[in-house]
Amino acid sequence: MSDPNKRKENLLRFEFWAITTLYVFFLFFWLVENLGGDNRYYDTYKQLFDEAALSFNYYLDLFLPTLIDYLSWYAMFWVINFYLVPKIVLRQNILKNLVFTGLVFLAIAAIDFATDIVRLAYLYAKSSDHNATTFHIMRSVAMETFQFGVLISIYTLIKYTILHFLGNRKTTERKYRTVQQNGTDALVLWLMSMFILFVGEAERGVLVGWGFIAPVAILLYLYSCYSLIPGALKKNRPKMQYMIRVILLMVVVFFPLFLFAMLNLQNEDFAFSLSALNVTIQVFLTAPLSWILYKRHMKGKEERDLLERELTYSTANLDFLRSQINPHFLFNALNTIYGTAIMEKAERTSEGIEKLSDMMRFMLQENMQEK
Repeated sequence: MSDPNKRKENLLRFEFWAITTLYVFFLFFWLVENLGGDNRYYDTYKQLFDEAALSFNYYLDLFLPTLIDYLSWYAMFWVINFYLVPKIVLRQNILKNLVFTGLVFLAIAAIDFATDIVRLAYLYAKSSDHNATTFHIMRSVAMETFQFGVLISIYTLIKYTILHFLGNRKTTERKYRTVQQNGTDALVLWLMSMFILFVGEAERGVLVGWGFIAPVAILLYLYSCYSLIPGALKKNRPKMQYMIRVILLMVVVFFPLFLFAMLNLQNEDFAFSLSALNVTIQVFLTAPLSWILYKRHMKGKEERDLLERELTYSTANLDFLRSQINPHFLFNALNTIYGTAIMEKAERTSEGIEKLSDMMRFMLQENMQEK
């Protein structure tokens, strides 16, 4: 097995155990905190059920539905990430696996809807329009399922981008070393800034805004350098072609990002403004900056390639000079030995040296035939 395949296999194995370990730890601490029934959610839900004149059983009405949710979400993620997506990426029965993926999302939504009905039973007791309440729960479940799908899509995109780079490590490192370094540095800075904002208890709008505008900018930069700009350079008026492609891409991603922001902010106007701000930043700042950095990178690469060619040419010239010097040295040495043999009256030795010299001269200088 080749080194790239080993790296991929090791990364996938690490991914499986890392995600499973984190989930087990999360579930363990959640169980420890909630098994006793003495937690921050108990009093809130008991009050809501009491106001609706309903009896409240912590384990049946809250603990068990939440546990089923957590187990089902992880199970569905495992099926999609470790079973269905790899087959789709490898183009194995694409239509069949896409249908199965859709069915998995429907199963997630159905389980979430059933558990929400149990947890939110007090809403039915308070409302006179049960259909409206059901529709409200269904809309909330649809939003949560969509958010889950967006997160899986982003995770899958990042994961298989990393796997692609691992599989083509030598090529990408040679061709896009600077681009990779810039992208890695930007990602590290973004993670550090998110940690600082989180620890500093920044406002939710700032966290959400910086939380998806910066990653979109990093992904756009990488995608531009690897695909958009090289493709545009093959066309007439490449800069305009590149900007048109960026604008079309931003139009495509606008709606998913808008829904993602709305799910986290619960404010439609602010989510729309944030999504519009994201498009503006990407089109008027990230895209031109990506173009400038790519052109600078390509200029530097051309200079390095030129230096490498000149170094190769110099090395070839040096080797050629060496090949000229070595035969002359050998001939001179043979002539000296030949003269010494004559002076010592060693006729057979001098005759052998003369024949050897003639053969070498023929092979190195006179024999110009291909065969």
